[in-house]
Amino acid sequence: MPLPPIDRETAELETLDEIRDWHSGIVDALVDQRATVQHAVRAGTVVASRFIGMTEDDVEAYYDAQRRELDRLTALNLVASAEATVKVDYFRRVGEKLKDPLARAYREG
Repeated sequence: MPLPPIDRETAELETLDEIRDWHSGIVDALVDQRATVQHAVRAGTVVASRFIGMTEDDVEAYYDAQRRELDRLTALNLVASAEATVKVDYFRRVGEKLKDPLARAYREG
């Protein structure tokens, strides 16, 4: 099934560095929030409603699951970014009828 061409003028491709920086920022925020919640649970002070009744082990498990999900989403984002880059390159080479060997191979394939 042919894919519609990508509008290179409006495509908002994320670079791998941007994805890495986003991931690092979210990890930092997750670590900070985890520490805050753990401290509140130990001290018996107010926590967000989703943490009420949780033990320290429950909080650990919650944040471990959050980190795993973040890592999965980041991996998906990396793959999607790489795929988008290849697609944009493909449509540019084919659409502009470039003469390089890869463009020729794309058109023949």
